[in-house]
Amino acid sequence: MGFDLHGQHPSSCDIPEPDWDNGYTKEEAREYWALRTTIPGAYFRANVWAWRPLWEFVVKACCDILNEEDVERGSSNDGHLISKRKAERIAQILKKQINRDKHKQFAESQEEIHKNLPLEKCSICDGTGTRKGWEGWQSEEDWLKLHGSLDVGGPESACEITFKSAHNNHGCNACKGKGKTESFLTNYKFHPELLEEFESFCRLSGGFTIN
Repeated sequence: MGFDLHGQHPSSCDIPEPDWDNGYTKEEAREYWALRTTIPGAYFRANVWAWRPLWEFVVKACCDILNEEDVERGSSNDGHLISKRKAERIAQILKKQINRDKHKQFAESQEEIHKNLPLEKCSICDGTGTRKGWEGWQSEEDWLKLHGSLDVGGPESACEITFKSAHNNHGCNACKGKGKTESFLTNYKFHPELLEEFESFCRLSGGFTIN
């Protein structure tokens, strides 16, 4: 899942759209998306892991500009429109934040928070350190007591897996046999350079939709 932002009047120009509802050629679609990716302010994308903390930063910095609906729908991709006026004001505020390295400070604070989050029980092996069907990973001898081959797990296995793979992963490819993994929240990472790209996009977008 990702967030695709489309500028309404990027670089103060209009990009003619194909007739999506009543038919269009592949060439028209290719030309349209080629323009979308080359004109500054026309297109911005972030995956869900990067967008959520980026939007959190924007919401905090621009609390006087964004209304409740903007804040809420900015975290979904249902096509919410941010007006040209708001987009320009967002860019102005973000530029000041960037010049003061506030975005880098935010990244450091988020990283520190993630470091201090408690570990969570591994959902793949249910905290046991060994996945079902991967038992006997400690040695070839132990493996062959439970599986018909070193190459592929026997019919009793929950999934087909080689001894080499199970052994290299210490019984679980998620937690490496520890039974615990980092908090799910650590997947959401704030990238300062992405915020810099977003500031430029806002400034040149002429307003944008969040899809």
